[in-house]
Amino acid sequence: MRFQSFFRSTVFTAAAVAFGLAYTSLPASAKDEVEYRPGSTAAGRVWDRFYAGDHEAELSDPLIDAGKAMTGPICEAIAHPDMKFRRYAIGALGSIRDERSIPHLEKILKNLFEKDYFRADALEAIHEIDPALGAQYAKRYQFAPGLLSFIAKEILAPR
Repeated sequence: MRFQSFFRSTVFTAAAVAFGLAYTSLPASAKDEVEYRPGSTAAGRVWDRFYAGDHEAELSDPLIDAGKAMTGPICEAIAHPDMKFRRYAIGALGSIRDERSIPHLEKILKNLFEKDYFRADALEAIHEIDPALGAQYAKRYQFAPGLLSFIAKEILAPR
């Protein structure tokens, strides 16, 4: 057993070297999440409360409570794929319902290199802001893999 593990790790290391891969070349998101705090001093206090949260159901509350004043800073922060609590920030945009965030959410949704759950969160937020646009995207992504398809089908389901 030990020999197989050693062999596999040696083979992986050799393949990584051959293809020029190394841990240091991985994107920051593969190493650590970052606490982005763009915006004014007032926004900084909101970010402090957001990142200090320890109850998952309430993580986005400080962003939502701050309202549309946080749209710009949130949009700037979610542009970073390694943003800590990114899913909650994306969800907050849906709850804030500021149409200025739609282009930023569309960028995440349309990016095939984004993780599936970020794309699904972006679709859900778009639908909260603009139900008609969300339904259009849901039709497009209903056959996508994973969570994105699930969210698209939920949007399209008759109520």
